[in-house]
Amino acid sequence: IAAGTFAGPATIDKSVTILGANQGVSGFGARGAESIFTGDILISADNVTINGVKIEDSSEALGTAIEVNGTNAQILNTIIERGGTVDADGSTGIFASNSLISGLVIQGNKITGWQYGTVVGSGTDATVTGNLFQANHTGLQLDNIGTTSVTGNGFVFNSDKQVIVYADNAVENIGAVLTNTNTLSGTTEVVVVPAVAGGTITATSFSDVFVAFTGNSTLTGGAGDDIFLVAENVANGTDIITDFTVGAGSDDALYLVNIFANFAAVFFASSQADGDGDTVADDIVINLSLGLGTETGTIVLQNRVLLSLHQDDVIV
Repeated sequence: IAAGTFAGPATIDKSVTILGANQGVSGFGARGAESIFTGDILISADNVTINGVKIEDSSEALGTAIEVNGTNAQILNTIIERGGTVDADGSTGIFASNSLISGLVIQGNKITGWQYGTVVGSGTDATVTGNLFQANHTGLQLDNIGTTSVTGNGFVFNSDKQVIVYADNAVENIGAVLTNTNTLSGTTEVVVVPAVAGGTITATSFSDVFVAFTGNSTLTGGAGDDIFLVAENVANGTDIITDFTVGAGSDDALYLVNIFANFAAVFFASSQADGDGDTVADDIVINLSLGLGTETGTIVLQNRVLLSLHQDDVIV
């Protein structure tokens, strides 16, 4: 397709390869005149490739720029750009949320200006590599990491968060999917939402925020400055944090906002006890039922000494 502007929307219902004027040139590389689409694109067929075009929404008219409903789709070297205010308006650059989708490749694109740069839904098998997610509200949302791979991307100044992951499986190793080959810059780096009670979740080497524990989960933050946010009036069961760093100036933080009045109240509700079932009283166990709300659960800081717990560790 030659350089120029082409109106949409368009539905691709046959296996086809669309080569724009900048085929083979990354979305953030030195590009020439563009093959511009101004409408949304629905991919309903299998084996569709889009390479080297620009999808432009200058008037905030599009809800989703590219929706993928076919297998083995490839979105390559494309600029997916939305003008106007970046906010929580539901807009999405690339949306793939069909559990039957496999073989999706998203590579070499620049995605900017959307509420969600890209959403990879539950059950979707995708490779997301070498893209630039810049100045979106959220760069990338993963609803279920499954066999998805996220490597070599740049997440730059997405205003709310760089990546959000919904941990839907009983055992999740997010760091094995969202590897340290990615670069994250800006506000909150990775938000992890435990979506299954009793899950075992290992986060990333970046700074992670665990949100709204579901009860009886085992959480490992990994490297980085991690935040564990206990939701008000919903905590229950026992949640174990395996690698929380305690002490003055510690890197990690436990948010207990509106659950305890102050650090002294948190300390009063804490004990040196066996919180992880190994019969050794070597954990800090925080009893949430002694707080201000209706929480009935406990938070266990595994293998940590109560006398080392510092007000820097807890936000109330």
